[in-house]
Amino acid sequence: MDQWQDYTIDKCNLPYTCQMTHDRTKRVDSSVVIFHASDLDKMTSLPPLDKDRAWVYHTAEAPHYTPKEFHLMQYSMTYRLDSDFPWGYLDEDTLLPVMESPLASATAAAPIEKEKGASVAWIVSNCKASNDRHHYVKELSRWINVDIYGHCNNNKVFPANVSTVELVSRYHFYLSFENSNCKDYVTEKLSTAYLAGVVPVVDGPSDYGPFIPNTHAVIRTDDFDSPRALADYLNTLMHNKTLYNQYLSFRQPHGVSDRFKKTLKAYKKGQCDLCTLAYERHNDMTSYSPGKKIYLDNTCVLHKHFNYKRWDVLSTYFLVFLAALVILFYLIKLYKTSRRTKTARSSVN
Repeated sequence: MDQWQDYTIDKCNLPYTCQMTHDRTKRVDSSVVIFHASDLDKMTSLPPLDKDRAWVYHTAEAPHYTPKEFHLMQYSMTYRLDSDFPWGYLDEDTLLPVMESPLASATAAAPIEKEKGASVAWIVSNCKASNDRHHYVKELSRWINVDIYGHCNNNKVFPANVSTVELVSRYHFYLSFENSNCKDYVTEKLSTAYLAGVVPVVDGPSDYGPFIPNTHAVIRTDDFDSPRALADYLNTLMHNKTLYNQYLSFRQPHGVSDRFKKTLKAYKKGQCDLCTLAYERHNDMTSYSPGKKIYLDNTCVLHKHFNYKRWDVLSTYFLVFLAALVILFYLIKLYKTSRRTKTARSSVN
């Protein structure tokens, strides 16, 4: 949450602004206290809860457990669009000017300018994703070139003095694979692809509708029977510029869907509503009643791609078993040969 230090909410057309801080000595003067899910169990004491101070539960990541102080929270500020204050990674002011500009005039390289052989990129830092996405990527890499940057199974070094968007723009596809498959859980991985002007290959929530500019803007792993089938399709697109460019057809004025714009506005409104809550609590106003959307996300699908790991393990066991059989047959043959030799010597004697 370091990005929140001195973060100011000031784009809401309100007669006031709100500022966030990590300085806990200012809690007494604050009207909203935000508790990050991963920090709740680490806290030895909580600030006083009274009518002038709202407690907000926040998580930008898919939940893995229930914090012990969870029941004390009054409002939710999460990636879920049905939170009291939706807080997501897709920023309207950053994305729309780029996404509604023709690709040739944007900073990203046009498809025809992609480097030869630059098929798929993946930047990853979480090595323990709950959906086992790395096993899927490992299988995918058998059938198409995947350049992996980051801290997990990387085969490429992130180049110096190059931004993430610039690096991704050199490729045809970017793996926007979330570390968890949960409702509305979409992170900066998707916005990176949009800003870079490449086609995102996505694996995340079951419904991507609120997060895509049109129905033909992303490629979903769920639409393919196997990583190999996906790789075959990506190879086809790379060699057919017309088909590839269809995925970028939204790159024009007013090219993104109203549903996508609604999502961007929901995230922006979440910040503004949070600021309104702070103002009303600060001025002892009561129009904001306690939230009704405090919950843990039970939509997450765990170990979605574990079957690819299991296949790898079974393959390894099979090879070991096969090798053991070969050795056993060799030893049996050696033993029989030795017995025949001894029998022949006995007959001679």
